[in-house]
Amino acid sequence: MWTAYDKARTNPRSDDPTLSRYATGAALWTLLAQLQGAKNLGLRGTGSVMTSPVVTKVTPVRRPTRISIRDCLDTSKSKLVRVTSGSPYRDTPGGRRLCEADVQQQIDGSWKVLTFSIRPVGSCG
Repeated sequence: MWTAYDKARTNPRSDDPTLSRYATGAALWTLLAQLQGAKNLGLRGTGSVMTSPVVTKVTPVRRPTRISIRDCLDTSKSKLVRVTSGSPYRDTPGGRRLCEADVQQQIDGSWKVLTFSIRPVGSCG
């Protein structure tokens, strides 16, 4: 999901079709809203988010259909910049931040992120 989001941020569109392969529901809505917000402000993303996901819960244990993931996202190489020249955009510094996500198997057998939460920089040891 984060690789697709990084790519989508380079030319933000609130209707990016790629993200729906990896996210649905609240997670997809959040990602698309972030893209629209960047577009509205005349911004685009550069760089990429580094991930290190770990599965923390599997439900049910036999033949799982839902998993929980804990990740320490590193956003230090990712930032927002202005699309056009002019006054520079001062993005907040990136860094390591805790991300927790719920992922569910879909009817077609694919797995998609349902929800995720991202904590502030410094929340991941």
